[in-house]
Amino acid sequence: MGFSDANYHFNDTSTLSINSKTVSEANRPADQDILESIEAAYFSLDGNYDICRFELGKLPEILECDQIQRDFKNLKQQHQVVSKKVLQLILEHQNSCNEEFQHVLEVLKKVTDTLELCRKSRKELGIAKREYQESLCVLANYRKRKLAQNLLNNLKMIKDLYNFDKRLNVLLNEGDYVGAILELQRCQKSANKYKHFTCIVALTSKLQETIENTDSQLDRALAQTCLHFNGNYFAKLQEAFRLLEKSQSSVIDSLHVHYITAIYNQSLNIVQSYVSSPDIIAGDTTGKNPYKTLCQAVPQELFIPCLIDLCKVLFKIVLSYHQLISWYTNQDNDYSSESTSPDREIKMEKTKLEHNLTKVWDDIQRKVSSLLLNVDLARYKFDQFVQVLSVIHRLIQVGDEFCMSKSEDLLESIKIQSINYFKNYHTAGWTN
Repeated sequence: MGFSDANYHFNDTSTLSINSKTVSEANRPADQDILESIEAAYFSLDGNYDICRFELGKLPEILECDQIQRDFKNLKQQHQVVSKKVLQLILEHQNSCNEEFQHVLEVLKKVTDTLELCRKSRKELGIAKREYQESLCVLANYRKRKLAQNLLNNLKMIKDLYNFDKRLNVLLNEGDYVGAILELQRCQKSANKYKHFTCIVALTSKLQETIENTDSQLDRALAQTCLHFNGNYFAKLQEAFRLLEKSQSSVIDSLHVHYITAIYNQSLNIVQSYVSSPDIIAGDTTGKNPYKTLCQAVPQELFIPCLIDLCKVLFKIVLSYHQLISWYTNQDNDYSSESTSPDREIKMEKTKLEHNLTKVWDDIQRKVSSLLLNVDLARYKFDQFVQVLSVIHRLIQVGDEFCMSKSEDLLESIKIQSINYFKNYHTAGWTN
């Protein structure tokens, strides 16, 4: 690109003026076409972009005034169209602009007010700090003290929960089942309250396991009443079962099972104690009827002591069951004497117990009959036979008093033995 005079070519009639109109308005392109003809460089977002250098870079080495004039005119038209478009957009959005500007002024006022409020608050806080610093220190220390006390109480509660096993075992060993269950429920309630502590999570499952073990221990204690019934002790067990939300019906069902089990176990233990052969105990008792097998193995000379001991232990069970029914009868009478409506549940359980009387007695007489039928009384002396008759007769009387039973099994068993005995007795006497 040169700037010597040789490089410029002017027509005689042309004049280089930025204000001259070289193109008539009739030939002027539409505004939209002019806008679309603007080069992309003019829309660059780079703030450092030099648009003048961009235009200068497009000039040829040999300058032509006509071309420069046309380019200038073109740029001027673009500038005018852009200015017109910008003005048009401004006018179209003037209301929105005014509203937004008003909103900016309002925000500015709020920010100014907020700033002033913050300054005022800081100033007042500074005054309060200077004048009430000691009081604030006291309040801060009091808050720390309360937090420390709460932490200490939480730690004591956690320690108390982890030591509940010792207290529980003491209560259970003393037979205070109600106290033990109340202690369990208290610990369970506390564990739920402090379950946000990680160490309490494992304790919760331990408490549930302890409740199940306590339930099993209560059931074992209930089984012990089948041999030695005590009204006060049984009342405590009833209260414990209520705390565990067990119905009286389920307790009575469990009691019936315990009585049947006690009859079987006690009978088996008594007869087994009179069987000296370990082979019979270890081998034959694994059959379908180990009790019958043991009865067959009782020595003849030990039959009467075995029968007496068996009747004694079974009589304890009968007596315990009788005392159990009497306890429910007294409970029913207590309601009547207090002029209150009787507990319907107590009446129902008493009825269920009375209904099971015959079942319990039938099981007892079957155990005695099984022992009686598996011995040869024909070899006994007459006074020994009379002793056996006396024991069985007394047992039949017990059955009649217990449940008005005729004790058909016992009568049939003693009848068979009596026939065999007197047949052998007469045969021996005739021979002599």
